[in-house]
Amino acid sequence: MSDVPYFETPERSERLQLLIHLVNNAQEIPYVRAPVGAGKTRFAGQLATCLADDYAVAWLYGYTDQPFQLQMQQAMPDLETGADDVSLLV
Repeated sequence: MSDVPYFETPERSERLQLLIHLVNNAQEIPYVRAPVGAGKTRFAGQLATCLADDYAVAWLYGYTDQPFQLQMQQAMPDLETGADDVSLLV
């Protein structure tokens, strides 16, 4: 991820608060989608920062040959990946 700082706007702040609410309260996993270059990765990084106090957060990559379970074991070796409370934010 880039070292460029996250640029907060009122719209982004509102969307970030909505996603935090959904992560905390919804049974579904939020899915963030936007055109290339729109800032999805930086936005997801900001969301992960906001959630880090209440959740175990791991950054996983979809463009790798490594299976999900192996990525989880490497990112969070103390987490039991078979647990029912493991959720993904894509």
